Amino acid sequence: MNDIRIAVLCVIVVLSFLWPAILNGQYIFMADSISYVRAGASVFKGIFHADSPWLASVPAQTSALGTGAAVGDDGYVIAGRSVYYGLILYIGALLSSLWGALIFQAACIAVAIVLTARAISGASLETGLLVASFVGLTTAASFFASYLMPDVFAGIAILAIANLFILYTRQNRTTLLLWFLLLAIALASHSSHVLLALSLIAIGGGFALFRRQQISLRGMAVVGAAIALALAGELAFRIAVEQMYGAPPLRPPFLMAQVLADEPGYTYLKSQCPAAGLKLCDFVSILPQPADVLLWSKDPAKGIYYTSDVATRRALSNEQITFVIQVLQYDFFGQMKASLLRFVEQLFQFNVMEFAYSPDLRDLLINRLPISIAETTSESRLFHDTFPLTVIDIFFKAVLLIAIVIALVCGIQARHRLKDRFLPDDVVSGQTMVAFLAVVLTGIIVNAAITGILSGPYDRYQARVIWLLVLCAILVYLWSRTVGSASQRR
Repeated sequence: MNDIRIAVLCVIVVLSFLWPAILNGQYIFMADSISYVRAGASVFKGIFHADSPWLASVPAQTSALGTGAAVGDDGYVIAGRSVYYGLILYIGALLSSLWGALIFQAACIAVAIVLTARAISGASLETGLLVASFVGLTTAASFFASYLMPDVFAGIAILAIANLFILYTRQNRTTLLLWFLLLAIALASHSSHVLLALSLIAIGGGFALFRRQQISLRGMAVVGAAIALALAGELAFRIAVEQMYGAPPLRPPFLMAQVLADEPGYTYLKSQCPAAGLKLCDFVSILPQPADVLLWSKDPAKGIYYTSDVATRRALSNEQITFVIQVLQYDFFGQMKASLLRFVEQLFQFNVMEFAYSPDLRDLLINRLPISIAETTSESRLFHDTFPLTVIDIFFKAVLLIAIVIALVCGIQARHRLKDRFLPDDVVSGQTMVAFLAVVLTGIIVNAAITGILSGPYDRYQARVIWLLVLCAILVYLWSRTVGSASQRR
């Protein structure tokens, strides 16, 4: 009977994370979702020589820019769309018309929550599953589990790193292996997650060295191993692309576009070109423009990347770091101020309205999806703009505010009652709890810095991790209850 109850709870947890897709009538798309699936289809075709409806009728320019297949007919591959995440989606497409990929994402986030709850407060499996279900029903984590994008793994990466840094000695070998696998998948799914992990391991190492914080060196080594595996996977992909197409993958110059959109970048080019010797000097006359316009506008009078040929795109990407360094030398404080403003804006920008389907996205989905999926998409709530995103966003923010208040109250109460020597062995000490929360909070802040500065402020970038605050509030509540029970038994 207990096994049946656990199985039922597992099903409830998965449904709790997939309710946005269920309410929508279909999984949730972004424009980049198609390129991820086509990247996986391209790999399958290369290995098994199996054609796919996902690869049918892909215009060369569209595929090269990433809204189509990963591989363009003009012989180059766009970087930044993880082929490994694409494989997850494509396998899901082969097995269950992409619902399998969503179930996998929901399972990953649920496992991470359950393992964390058990390590922090000694919670039973049933309690851990209930915690996961509550997070799914009341936070944006459910939208990202229902989303055909790798953003869901950003929060999982932060949880994995916090567990490995702070709770390493409380994990058995099986649990440590699970955390390693979850972190490896998370880092392989997107390069921003690798930057997040590298930042946390650098910050964690600094605190361990100078402040003698209780960060496990073995846990850091596991995180380092996952980073190394992700980098090796990226290198293998690069080598394979070079062997097949004679050139490395091309990564769009996101940072360059952000700096160009800032006043210091534009002022530098205007004053230093053509002497600066940059390809960017050819585009001074159309500046300034917003970063997204510079990258993706189809209008040659506004865009510099989408409208250029392959050689120009590669030249722009190759000179990105040189340009940024020159701008920093020209106006260091001005550029730092502009980047800091983007970071702060991103830190507090996390609503779910970005999941709404724009007219351009609707056209893309209808014209680029396989026919059967396009038909289902055209019947979804998001496609017809009948999904209650505004109400849901208000609800999520209310839950977040209430959770933070409850966490503060419970934390203060636990502090007054806390005597670490009376805590059960399966419950963490007050110092450990604070350290764990500090790592998670640092991860949320670092996520805002990486995404806001490198790619610009977007709601989904911070919404993908802000649900961790609600989870932390629940963990503080469970932990404080255990502390209270222990103090009464004393």
